[in-house]
Amino acid sequence: MELADAAWDLCDRIASDARTVALWDAAFRERRRLAEPLRIAVVGAVNGGKSTLVNALLGRPVAPMSGAECTRLSWWFRPTDGTERVRVLREGGGVDFLRLGEDVEQGGPIAAERGDPVTIWLRAPNDHLGTRILREITLIDTPGLFSLQEDRSQHTQELLRSASSRSQQATAEADAVIYCSSEVPGAERDTDVVQSFRSAFGPTTRPPTESLFAYTRADYRWHARTGSQSPLSQADRELRRHSDELRHIAWTTTPVVALLAFTARCGGVDAPLMQTVEAIAAHPDRRAVLRSKDTPRRELTSIAPGRADEAVDRLGIWGLGLAAAGMDAGLRSPHEMQSLLWYASGVPRLLEAIDTTFRRRADLLRADHALSRLEHAAHTAEGHAGALALTAVSEIRGSDAGTALQDLADLRAVLDPAANYPPEDVAELATLFSGSAPQRDPKAAAERWARRAARPGATPAQRRLAAHAVRAYRRHLVGVAVA
Repeated sequence: MELADAAWDLCDRIASDARTVALWDAAFRERRRLAEPLRIAVVGAVNGGKSTLVNALLGRPVAPMSGAECTRLSWWFRPTDGTERVRVLREGGGVDFLRLGEDVEQGGPIAAERGDPVTIWLRAPNDHLGTRILREITLIDTPGLFSLQEDRSQHTQELLRSASSRSQQATAEADAVIYCSSEVPGAERDTDVVQSFRSAFGPTTRPPTESLFAYTRADYRWHARTGSQSPLSQADRELRRHSDELRHIAWTTTPVVALLAFTARCGGVDAPLMQTVEAIAAHPDRRAVLRSKDTPRRELTSIAPGRADEAVDRLGIWGLGLAAAGMDAGLRSPHEMQSLLWYASGVPRLLEAIDTTFRRRADLLRADHALSRLEHAAHTAEGHAGALALTAVSEIRGSDAGTALQDLADLRAVLDPAANYPPEDVAELATLFSGSAPQRDPKAAAERWARRAARPGATPAQRRLAAHAVRAYRRHLVGVAVA
């Protein structure tokens, strides 16, 4: 039986057994969660590009955006094949269902203390840049961590911790997290941002295996003097410099230019923008035009100043240069320009990371979270109900289907900075326990880790992890023999 099926079957058995009536609510709740799309929260510092990225992923300008701190609430974007609608929970009770585009504030105060005060059901767009993300994932746009307004920052952290007033036990509302940072890697605040991220995620028990790090404004360091060099390449190099530290925070780090992706997917490539890009492409000194955010307004005398400023707001300086180069190559239609901007933004690469890190492991992540929450509920249950449930969960964890859970637990242990494993061990074991094909000879590696498991002076945790590495390598040997 597959792991997700085993977790579902356990919920069914608990919810239909009179001896476990104390756990019925927990079983019903977890069964509903197992049937839902994976929940991914997009979090980060104030004005970190979260909502810009969310809108780009959705292909619709539906998440609130502005140049200042704008996400006051958590916005849940769920997939639907039916009517698009908005659900708002009001203070004092009551639920309003609104049409998409209606002002959610008009009906009275919103119950912002709830984990999901505004839920929007959207149909997936069918544009030529369409992604599958909205069909298979619930995206959560959150208030800024480290917000200037403490109530908003606290709300985001509680969404991730979901601290229950009844149990005081963390029960994750989000299954996985994309952390957005607009900070330049290597800048003065870089260490502060990383430390703030780590301190914010420490109490959430959100391991790196369920986190991605998106550097959302990779073009901020680009300057005309760098010529054709991509800011994504520059940002990649900077992120690699921080790889040892970031490995303990996020499974994958990806630089993107969220603004380009948003403009490409959300209707920003229109006739006025194309005219401005054409003027840049025709200018005799393009480098002078793209020297700073103010120079397009001064240099493009044939374009109204407001239109030049709007083009900068939509594409940024690097994006304008990229679009002008596209015109040089013969891209003349908005459709062609949208494709150029979308694929140059780095967001398709982020989608691949989401697919690999989250979506393909959705059943594993959901089952792991469901079993962990059932275990917590069982520990607090009275009578024999808890013991029966704990025994059933242990049986699943010890089964063939539960092997993936053990690998996930070992992966988290390896990536825990408190474990202080050597970087070469972290890299090897992260590959092994993530299910990827080992880069070493499995037989020789199994023998080496068997020796380390028996090494005098090794701690119990080190012996246990080494023994698990031996078993994992031997599984690969069996798989190779069968193949």
